[in-house]
Amino acid sequence: MKSSRTLIALALLLATSNAWAAELPGTGFDQIYLGIRGGVAHTNMDSANLTSNLRQRGQNVTATVDDQDPFGSAYLGYRFMPNAAVELGYIHAGKYQAKISGSPTSPQKLADEVADLTAGSGNGIALDLRLDVPLVQSVDVTPRFGAYVWKTDFETNSGGNSTKHTKSGVGGHLGFGLTVKLPAHFRLGLGYDVMIPTASHTIGAGYAQLEYGFGEVFP
Repeated sequence: MKSSRTLIALALLLATSNAWAAELPGTGFDQIYLGIRGGVAHTNMDSANLTSNLRQRGQNVTATVDDQDPFGSAYLGYRFMPNAAVELGYIHAGKYQAKISGSPTSPQKLADEVADLTAGSGNGIALDLRLDVPLVQSVDVTPRFGAYVWKTDFETNSGGNSTKHTKSGVGGHLGFGLTVKLPAHFRLGLGYDVMIPTASHTIGAGYAQLEYGFGEVFP
C-alpha cells in the first residue's frame, strides 16, 4: 500500500510538471527526467528451489512459496550526455511468503536459512547508468546497470510465536527496456528489471513505464 501511494503521488507530479518546468527557465532542469514503473515481480527462489536449498543444508522440510508480487519503481534521472544518464530509483521488489512443512533439524537455524536464501525482497534503492540507444525513429533501447541497496524485513511464525528481524546489503541491478517518444515531454516504455541482492537470490520484474523529461520536447 505504501509503495502504491508513492507511485500515485509521482503520477500526479508527472501530470502537472509541464507547468512546473515552464516556471523554471534556465535552472538546469533541462537534463532532468522523472518516471514511474509498475508491473509484476517474481523471485527465483520458488517452492522447488527453496526446498532443494534447504534440504541441501540438512533440513528435512518442504517449502511452498508465493513467488509473485506487485513491482513498482519511482525514479529521477540526470542526462549528462544526450544518450547517457545517471538514474536513482526507489524500488519495491515484492514480498514473498514461504510456508515450511516437515521436520526441521533445527527450527531456529531453519528461520535463519530461509532469511538468507530469500534476502533482498521488499524495498531498495538502485543507482544506475542508463544508455538511450536509438533503434528506429522515436524508439530507443534503454539498457541500465548499477548497484542495488536493499533492506528486507522478515517475520517467522512457529508454534504461535512470531519473530521479526531485518537484513540489508548491496547487490547488482540490471534493466533493459524500449521507450517510445510521445508528443510534448513524455515517453512510454516496456522493459524488464533484474535485482541481484545475493549470489543465490535474484528477482525479475516485467514493467510498463511513464516518463517525463523537463528539457525534451518531441514532435
